[in-house]
Amino acid sequence: MSATGPAGLRNGSLRRECIMAKIELPHPGHDKHLCYLNNLGFQISNPEEYKQLVRDGKFMCKICGRVAANEKNLCKPVSL
Repeated sequence: MSATGPAGLRNGSLRRECIMAKIELPHPGHDKHLCYLNNLGFQISNPEEYKQLVRDGKFMCKICGRVAANEKNLCKPVSL
């Protein structure tokens, strides 16, 4: 297993990609949200890490309906 940050992502891996591409995100922390990760194809390129984010989901996003274990991985989380 690799070292992960507070929201279950590899330290800085996606943040670097975001900075390199100079993508303007809609709000702080969006680079850790499942909707953003899904658009990057993170679930395909890093299936085991993605599974860690959704395993034992406790929160659902009010916008897209995705479920995550940590509310930090959703734009508008609500408890399940």
